[in-house]
Amino acid sequence: MLMPKDPNATIIMLATGTGIAPFRSFLWKMFFEKHDDYKFNGLAWLFLGVPTSSSLLYKEEFEKMKEKNPGNFRVDFAVSREQT
Repeated sequence: MLMPKDPNATIIMLATGTGIAPFRSFLWKMFFEKHDDYKFNGLAWLFLGVPTSSSLLYKEEFEKMKEKNPGNFRVDFAVSREQT
């Protein structure tokens, strides 16, 4: 995936289960890799759906990413098959 030309873009990502892998690397490019000619300043919003909370991959990593980039990263988890 390519970074948006507009560094202030809003990017919405939807993934389920292991389909999170390409989005995870995309988020690393946005927030952790240093680029001389590009800095992402927009909003990256991730929706991750799984059947059970034990299936949530990288939950702690995404929550830390949210803490470090509060104005630029949002994550919402959707758990479909657990009783509340």
